[in-house]
Amino acid sequence: MRSGVIDLEAYYAKTSYSSLRALFYFYDKLYTCNFYEFERDQLHREGGSLKHYDKIKLLVDHELLEVIDRNALDKSLVKDDRLQLFLKILDEKESDYSKKYNILREASSRLYNNSRENASIEEIVSVDNHVTNLRNSHRYLISVRERLYGIILSANLEQEIYPTLSMDSFDCLDFTEKKTFICNILVRNIPIPDESIPLIDIIQYKNEEVNKLHYKRLLAWMNRFSKEDLNESEIVEEIESLLEENRRALTLAGMKYRLINMEFALKILPNIIEKLAKLKFSELFEPYIKMRQAKISLFEDEVKAKGNELAFIVNLQKK
Repeated sequence: MRSGVIDLEAYYAKTSYSSLRALFYFYDKLYTCNFYEFERDQLHREGGSLKHYDKIKLLVDHELLEVIDRNALDKSLVKDDRLQLFLKILDEKESDYSKKYNILREASSRLYNNSRENASIEEIVSVDNHVTNLRNSHRYLISVRERLYGIILSANLEQEIYPTLSMDSFDCLDFTEKKTFICNILVRNIPIPDESIPLIDIIQYKNEEVNKLHYKRLLAWMNRFSKEDLNESEIVEEIESLLEENRRALTLAGMKYRLINMEFALKILPNIIEKLAKLKFSELFEPYIKMRQAKISLFEDEVKAKGNELAFIVNLQKK
């Protein structure tokens, strides 16, 4: 079972429900640590929506979204002083987000200087500017919080729990392992499902016989690829390249398939009729066998196509 963690503060808007549903193409179950805050704001504050709340609550009722009491989590299981520092900052009862960003900025600069003494001034300034540019982004704070709770949940539940919000690189803090970053890039390429698509279809998609192999192949590729010695920009480039190569391979395969059908209609079918007329029964099935061989060859091409490991994502984009 593949599980992710979501911060429901990122899904306050009614339109965000479609984005949340898309996560179930990839994940079997989601966890959240702030459902009751979400419930309070949707039901009792201006701008809240009972209809939107009911949709999220339905996910909870069907055990697709599990509510976790963050106060019951043992944070001491996270054996990393840097992460403990950020946990302390984010746990403070501080409503002024700009102050939190300032604290985060100072902490990150201090951690960066302590952990990378040989870094150039240009690198330090680059990281510092990156944090400054994101300081006023509410989504950034939510992403950090989601990542941290993903780490805490993984330690407490003793299983891999992936943060689901995409977030720009923040290498100096080492918030996540490489596999999590790869996972986020792949999820970012999953299209938002149309509202007319039932949730049950989204949930069952990866378990359908035609998609099951692609999904397993994707997970196996993620495990291998996460061990490659690549930085984050190289990971993004490689994934985008593989996706594009697989799209082109499938386009070419589709053209070949249409050509096979056209050949059957224009050439093979008249040949069969002619053999029937001449009672050449021994040769009657030769065209069928040739067409079958051509389709098997086409299927083998698809299996061997570069980027086939990401076919699960490409097929979703075609839906």
